[in-house]
Amino acid sequence: TRPKVPESRLRSMTAEQAAHAVAALPRQVVLRLFPWPPPPCPLAPAAAAQTQQQAPQAPAAAAAAAASEHASEPTSGSPAAAQAAASGAAAAAPTTADSAAADVASASGAAWWPSVHVRAVRQPILLAGRYCKLRRHMPQSPWFDMSTGARIGGSVSVQEVLQEWLLPLYGCAGAKMVTGGREDADVRMLGAGRPFVLELQAPLRGHPPSDTFRRLEQRMLESKCGVSAQGLSPCGRSALDAIKAAEEVKEKTYRALCWAAPAPSPQQLAGLLAAGRVEAQQDTPVRVLHRRAAKVRPKWLRVEAAEAVAGKPGYFVITLRTQAGAYVKEFCHGDFGRCRPSLGDLLAQLAREEQQQQPQVQQQQTAGGAAEAEAG
Repeated sequence: TRPKVPESRLRSMTAEQAAHAVAALPRQVVLRLFPWPPPPCPLAPAAAAQTQQQAPQAPAAAAAAAASEHASEPTSGSPAAAQAAASGAAAAAPTTADSAAADVASASGAAWWPSVHVRAVRQPILLAGRYCKLRRHMPQSPWFDMSTGARIGGSVSVQEVLQEWLLPLYGCAGAKMVTGGREDADVRMLGAGRPFVLELQAPLRGHPPSDTFRRLEQRMLESKCGVSAQGLSPCGRSALDAIKAAEEVKEKTYRALCWAAPAPSPQQLAGLLAAGRVEAQQDTPVRVLHRRAAKVRPKWLRVEAAEAVAGKPGYFVITLRTQAGAYVKEFCHGDFGRCRPSLGDLLAQLAREEQQQQPQVQQQQTAGGAAEAEAG
């Protein structure tokens, strides 16, 4: 379904905008909507129905009138004369029926024209670029409660800021934004920026020149609105497909400061690296359950480095390589058991294995000490 364009926006369309919209339609579409020369006008539905109802009755009425007329005239009383009168009445019936149908058509009006309402809506166009989020506590998109539809939080989102600057360029009623991943609301997005594609709905104008985009990018940066955009340019459907496909193959690197009790031993930290890639079943986190569907998402994670923090018992830093879309926070703290396995599950398993190996090590040490004593 296409978005409904407000009537106020339609009434404010200038002749230049209307001509531009018509020029964008293919010729075959225009000819299909407005065939030329136009077909002949049919009779009105009411007139056609009235004609069909009265036309069958006309021959019978004409025959009855003719018969009564001939019956009122004096005849010779012979059977031949009566038969001739009846045949004359029957012959006059078709002419009377044709005139009755013509009278109905003329009385109902010559022809009728249907009421036609035309609304031209342009296909969505795509705009690509990269955005940077320069301040914290700003979600990427507006949050809504899935049960009530009410908005959550009063902070403006990155999507709304971009739409505020870009939609007036196209005269759009709305837009959809697709991004290459997302960042948390309480962090910034710096560097080269995050790629995004805006799908502009029902635009009244096409893409502006490239220098218009450059001036708009500079004004956004100077306005200190919290969001900046770079590399704005028109794109095709392939760019949108590439962003969606990258969600499945892209990998990301994170560093996390963690705490555990009891403090993990150096052998346990080394065991995290030896575990390699871990396939985690991540249920929708509690912190986003109000705005995301409840489902289990399989994601892989791999610990590439782990070291204890000197002077801080129980603290350690890990470096994670993860699949795009993995919930790193939930992997670290478990999210009430909604991420399986979590970092705590791995450390607990390594601790059990270490405890099982301790008696064997003690026995080996005892046996080695006894052998040395006998040799001495």
